[in-house]
Amino acid sequence: MEKILFVIILIASLIALASLNDRRRIREHVLECGGEVVSIHWAPFGPGWFNAERAVIYRVGLLDTNGESVSANCKVPMFGGVRWIDKSPFTPV
Repeated sequence: MEKILFVIILIASLIALASLNDRRRIREHVLECGGEVVSIHWAPFGPGWFNAERAVIYRVGLLDTNGESVSANCKVPMFGGVRWIDKSPFTPV
């Protein structure tokens, strides 16, 4: 019983650490583009959820370079980077 509990705690800890790392990467990416993060929410069934690249999807609320409130979906692949799903909120129209 103790071994099962240990494994459950270990798996939960790894998932929590991965989520914190994803959020950090999203924040850094948005700041590098000149924006400001307002909120980050995991979106397990967001656009593109059925993909082969094993990326986690997040719904990000942010202020763009003009200070306007924007909401966008992004993928965070396991091996680095942040990819906007529809289009980057920082590209000119």
